[in-house]
Amino acid sequence: MSEYKIQVSIVVPVYNVESYLERCVESLLKQDILDQIEILLIDDGSTDQSGAICDEYAKQNPQISVYHKENGGLSDARNFGLDRANGEYILFVDSDDFIEPNSCSSFLNEAHTLDAELVIGKMQPMRSTKAMKRYERIAEERFECHKIYTGKAYLTGCLEGGALRVEAVRHFYKREFLQSNQFRFKKGILHEDEEFTPRILLKAERVVLTDLAFYHYDNTRSGSIMNSASMSMKKIQDRIATYEEQRKFYQSVSPRKLRRLLEDDLSWKYMDCYCACVPEKRGELKLSRMTVLRCACSPKRRLKALLFLIAPGMYVRAKR
Repeated sequence: MSEYKIQVSIVVPVYNVESYLERCVESLLKQDILDQIEILLIDDGSTDQSGAICDEYAKQNPQISVYHKENGGLSDARNFGLDRANGEYILFVDSDDFIEPNSCSSFLNEAHTLDAELVIGKMQPMRSTKAMKRYERIAEERFECHKIYTGKAYLTGCLEGGALRVEAVRHFYKREFLQSNQFRFKKGILHEDEEFTPRILLKAERVVLTDLAFYHYDNTRSGSIMNSASMSMKKIQDRIATYEEQRKFYQSVSPRKLRRLLEDDLSWKYMDCYCACVPEKRGELKLSRMTVLRCACSPKRRLKALLFLIAPGMYVRAKR
């Protein structure tokens, strides 16, 4: 495909998803502007038949390009695809999920109409979650669809409502915006979206929300990274390390109101990590309870952080 024809690059990291990959790719091939799309399947060192399935799809569909690489994790695979994308806009899709047929055309129309750097859509988890429902409710109450917001205004509204979602897959990115700001996913960590998305939003000047419920998120697969119990300690450690980096980065954020909202959000996330850790491993966490208190901003959060400082075990029991 010639570069000038490509409007949307869909980047799909692939790793050991042979049972789900066809569902994902078929949803991409059903896009109603398929002639304006390129699909980059990044085989991240799969040891099952995922790589072969990718190759077979590429043989039959000129829109698909396959890259086989050594395993480097989700962040590395996304960066790999981003480096090779030619589209005006970028959409990340995880290989065990799938999207609606009008996803790319709807996003593209929204982005072109409002000259958006970032368009945010809705996700449909296969297993309903309270957190996702809460975010959708807060977003509907605080924002209008099809209207330009700054990333800082969007962050402020979400954090004031107590609901911020950071999934990279719900965002439609202008590639020039990502490139000019040298945005990359941090390699080697889990919960990479928690590190990536706030940086994006703090920089973006033209953010649009849409009511398009386009993304079907499979949160039922027991072998996925998100649901893997064996990785729980790794996930917690990565989250705390990410929050420490963010805390330092947030010190330069203005206005002060947004900085304090971001820090307040970190406060409960720190405490959530502590609660999520098995009791016998909590001593291994590099977590300063005084830092948790200093980050807390709202009166309710400060009370919780104070209890956490004085009696973390009591805090965990109270949270239950």
